[in-house]
Amino acid sequence: MKILIAGSTGKTGLRLTRQLLEAGHQPIAMHRASSDTSDLPEGVAKREADLTDLSDDVCEGVDVVVFAAGSGGDTSAEMTDLVMLGITDSASNTLGADELEVYSFTTS
Repeated sequence: MKILIAGSTGKTGLRLTRQLLEAGHQPIAMHRASSDTSDLPEGVAKREADLTDLSDDVCEGVDVVVFAAGSGGDTSAEMTDLVMLGITDSASNTLGADELEVYSFTTS
């Protein structure tokens, strides 16, 4: 299964990415241009994206989207809503509401 992970370079996202790869899935690490991707396991596909300005095709070719991105609590409620709604819209528009099997938010 191809699984797009928003926040793949953070603590939760990195751990999930490793576990998915070990389980035989194809994790796709969505990350910012400024993110350090050196801890991502070899063989993990990378997809650069800005959660505040997502391209229409960011969820193209995936079966599952996991949102594990966080701001460390330094973000306003408005920004949090913008980011969460943006990835939700992108996933549902790209995959189609009927095609979207799983969508998970992991926040703290």
